[in-house]
Parts: sequence; structure tokens; C-alpha cells
Amino acid sequence: MLWVVPALGCVGGGGSTGSGGSNTGGGAGGASGGAGGVPGTSAGTPGVWQDVTPAGINLAPGASGGGFPDNYGVQDIVADPVRPADLYAFVCYQGVWRSTDYGLTWQQANPGANWQKPWAAAIDPSKSRDPQRAPALYAGNSAAIGFLASTDWGVTWTARRLPDSFGNYAYQQVYSIDVDPYDSNHLIIGFHEAPDMAESTDGGMTWKKITGADADAQSYCPYFLDTGSAATTRRTWLVVPQINTSARAVRTVDGGATWMKLNQFQHYHGSSQIFDAGRGVVYMGAVNPNGLWKSTDLGATWTKVATGSAGVVTASARYLYSNVGLGWGSPGAPLDPELMSARRDADTSWTKTPAPSGMVDGSKRMAVTHDGAHAIVVAGNWHAGIWRYVEP
Repeated sequence: MLWVVPALGCVGGGGSTGSGGSNTGGGAGGASGGAGGVPGTSAGTPGVWQDVTPAGINLAPGASGGGFPDNYGVQDIVADPVRPADLYAFVCYQGVWRSTDYGLTWQQANPGANWQKPWAAAIDPSKSRDPQRAPALYAGNSAAIGFLASTDWGVTWTARRLPDSFGNYAYQQVYSIDVDPYDSNHLIIGFHEAPDMAESTDGGMTWKKITGADADAQSYCPYFLDTGSAATTRRTWLVVPQINTSARAVRTVDGGATWMKLNQFQHYHGSSQIFDAGRGVVYMGAVNPNGLWKSTDLGATWTKVATGSAGVVTASARYLYSNVGLGWGSPGAPLDPELMSARRDADTSWTKTPAPSGMVDGSKRMAVTHDGAHAIVVAGNWHAGIWRYVEP
């Protein structure tokens, strides 16, 4: 399958919890509830990547460009599993944006003035939630105010300080978040530039620190692996470190009590996204060694299925999508995102497509939704903004 380019042209020992949370405030244009999107109502040209960044988002990298200090642009995109028209985008210094039309247009839900850079975001993956009820949204950020949660469509956020016993400033910076697919209150997180993780079983109210994976690691991205059983999924994790140490990726089947070291799979600064296809099949983009990798035994062993595009990976029902998950540098040195796709039933035959004009960075994270007629991929592409692809 080709991604067509226009003619002109991205979540040990216990500790006591900290003090109660504080409200980070609501934002202009706060979104309200209501029924989910109507199937088949999305717009867009199938087979073409389109820039859908709202005019109100500033992507300039720093004061000299009229932007914010260390502005890395658009970060995570997450899709609501029970309201397919609803997606959320997390933007450096500019808070949370919500779309209710499958990612075509966006409104700011929370300005996030005191968030600075949103390192991570996640959404309740449960498909049994009442669609009239807002999803649980989770986030971490560089302002070191702990773990953030929202239950009103991203309008207001509560900051929950992590235990002081965890350690210094880095242990208040939640760098990555993943949610148990069988238990939306069960969370695992990594810390920015720190070697450990933490686990919560009550939606982030209390936390247990997880150590022992690799003391040399930094900025872990931990993931639950779906075993098909709620009991074993909650203990089966894949954990990927950031590229800047000798740390290796690790795997646990007992919730971090013991670890199995894998290859030296690492993620670029800021970007890591796996695709868990179920039944033991997992896809991961990684560096050291570079490439796109597949496991058929819940992460115990891996086989390379593609070269390049060592970044984020996601999928629709029919196709796998991947691109380089790197883009935190200056847009003065554009990065080729290395857009790649493959049929899920032919996952060693990948098609690379030139990026459209303006897509100067790869994805921080991609989300996939469906409008009843087409699968839709929406990506947060750092300084390149928000991009949208309607699958033919």
C-alpha cells in the first residue's frame, strides 16, 4: 500500500504518597460531552497525508522564532476507543487540544500554561465505557508537578505528586505512561532521565517504585503486553530505554520482580510506540540495532521485518504504519520521517513513501481511529504539527 503524497509536496519498594492534588485549571474553548461521532462523516482525501495543525498552535522553536523556550511542538495524539470521532493532542506550552471530527479540526481544551512540555499522555483503553462519560486522560510533563489526570474531556487536570521517597526532581517528571488493557486503574510509568519505573493500581492515586531492570537506563518506556488473560497481562511488560546509555530493553512476566534482558533495543529521545497485535504478536521500532522488529512470543524473541524507520509503529485492521520517531531538534535541520507501510498479512514487504512538503519531523505518537468507512491515522509530528491520513 502506498502513502500517496500530494503533488505539491507520533506511557521495588513502595513509598508514601505525597500531598493531595491541585487543579491546573480549565482552558478556553473547553469541550463538552455528547454522543460520539457519526460513522462516515469525516472529510479528507484518502491516501494523502494532510497537515491539519490548527492555526492557533505555535510550532516555532524558541524565543528567537517567536515561540516558547524548548518548544518541541506537537507531542502525543490519543484516540478515544468508544468515541471514534474524538482525539486529543498534547502540545508543548499550549496544553491539550481536542478534535470531535476524526482529527480534521481541533479546539483547545486546556491552555496548559504551567505544563511546559507534555512528556507523555494516555487514555483509558476500555471499550466498555458509557460513551456519554468522558474518558480518563493521563499525562506527564516537564514542569515536575507529578502525574496529571482529567475526567472532563481534557478541560481541567489534577496534579498528583509522586512519593518524595522516589528521589529527586526527575522522579516527578512522568516521561511515559501505559494503561493495562484489562484494568484502566492499573498504570505503569517511566521517568525522565531516570532509570526506574512506577506502578499504580488505583488510577495514579498511589504508586510503587519498580527498580532492578537496568541501573544504566534512562527514560524508560514500559508497555503492557496483552497475553489474552487479564491475570497474566498485568504482570507481562516490555520496557524500552532511551538511546544514550548501554542499557538494553527488558521483559518481565512477574510485574518487575525479575527481568529478562533482550537485544539493545532503544528508543530515540522522546519517541517510542509499539503495536501489540494480540496473540503474542508485537511490533517495535528500535535503534541499536536499527530497524522494525516483530515478536510472536510476547517479546521473548524478535525478528527484523524492515530496515530504517526505527521509531513509532501502529496499525489499522489492514495495514501497519511506521516512521522515524525523532523530531525534537531544530526544524532548521528537517528530518526525513521515512514513512513506511505494509499489509498486516505481508509484514516483511514494506513500502517507503517520500514525506509531503512540510512534514519535516517524524511522529512522537500516532493514533488510529475509524469513521465507519475508513481507518484514519492521526500523528503528532513535533515541529511539523498534526498530520492526518485517511486510509483508502
